[in-house]
Amino acid sequence: MSIVVERLTEVQIPPTLKKLRAHAAMVRTLADELERATPASERATEVVDLRPALAEQLAEELARLGYRMLECATVISLLAADLARAQA
Repeated sequence: MSIVVERLTEVQIPPTLKKLRAHAAMVRTLADELERATPASERATEVVDLRPALAEQLAEELARLGYRMLECATVISLLAADLARAQA
């Protein structure tokens, strides 16, 4: 497995993987905003007026991120399989 990982670093990074990183950064930003808009602990008694737009966008972006993660997992597994076959 470590050989495959080392070889993966030598492979041209597919655009799918590059997009995943940017999308993950955007989701982290939205999650940070959500954290700022919610109480710090479960015992907090204050009522939080979570902006529906923020919640909706975060849900959409998390769904897209999940889809991109699946795409990337497929690409990485295909690359790993190709490298393993080339070594055999």
